[in-house]
Amino acid sequence: MEFLSRVWSYTRLAALVGIGALVAALGCGLGGGGDEGNTVSSLTAAGWSAFEVGDYVRARERFEEALDLDGRFADAYNGLGWSLAKLDDLDEALANFQTAMDEGPSLIDPLAGRAIVFSDSEDSEEAVTTASLLLAADPDYVFAHDASVSAADIRMVKAKAHCNLGEFAEALYEVQRIEPSFYVDISTTEGRRMLLEKIEELIDLV
Repeated sequence: MEFLSRVWSYTRLAALVGIGALVAALGCGLGGGGDEGNTVSSLTAAGWSAFEVGDYVRARERFEEALDLDGRFADAYNGLGWSLAKLDDLDEALANFQTAMDEGPSLIDPLAGRAIVFSDSEDSEEAVTTASLLLAADPDYVFAHDASVSAADIRMVKAKAHCNLGEFAEALYEVQRIEPSFYVDISTTEGRRMLLEKIEELIDLV
């Protein structure tokens, strides 16, 4: 996915140093023994551990196993949505994010995931709507399982979507929330081009 691949960290050295802890957390799920000790919470935790070191296939498997035990466990749907998004299964990611919000209305991580997926799917109206909901709920948002995904990223999702919709004033406003000194004349073609370039620059930086 374009946006995800550009704003998410590809390596997490600290997490990789702790890979032994991940193996221990996954326990029997790595093969060999039985799974009598697995609970929906432990499987979900194992899913997030795998996600945090970039093993999205294993993460998906653990979240699916958690949901086999409890089909209403919101955070497992949340994790499954993020894992599927990283695996470029965008439609299924959106479906799982929606279920996560239905089962756990207090969760806001699914909003961040949906905003990014809508952006990558070029559904600009939904990207704006969902990003706005997230930023209203938590203007200082940081994704607990990948700190490289933050409110600043969601603002750039929103800014890019506004540009796609021809809403350049709104896009400029979001950029200025990140870089207050930036200004271009959005009534001109050159100004709009510079705005788009700034959004792409900030997507790479934030």
